[in-house]
Amino acid sequence: MKWSREERKQKLIEMSDRSPELNEAAGSEIFQMEFVDYTEDDEYIVKYYIKPWQRNPFHNLQGGMLCYYIDAAAGTLSWISVALVTVPTWLERDKNALKGTVSRMPAREDIDMPIEEHLIVELYSK
Repeated sequence: MKWSREERKQKLIEMSDRSPELNEAAGSEIFQMEFVDYTEDDEYIVKYYIKPWQRNPFHNLQGGMLCYYIDAAAGTLSWISVALVTVPTWLERDKNALKGTVSRMPAREDIDMPIEEHLIVELYSK
């Protein structure tokens, strides 16, 4: 399943609105993230609200908080990336077990990538 740009944008908006969920898991109001834009160039822009106690003595964001915010953005993007993947008919995927199984060997017409077989033959015939 290929998602349109608008579908990706909508999913990013939904996934970016996870502050209540993350704060509940953390047991405090440490996280506030806001979706800003998903550009024509596929750039995902979010805004983080930094609280004074999240800064180090040099008034920069503490390293642990920086990692936390990067992880939240990267996690959203990786979730979207995985959701965009179309599983070929010759594979079976079990999302809950994080497991994949080859159900049958793919036929040439099952492979939708441009493959130049003559280059493979040429490589292995050396």
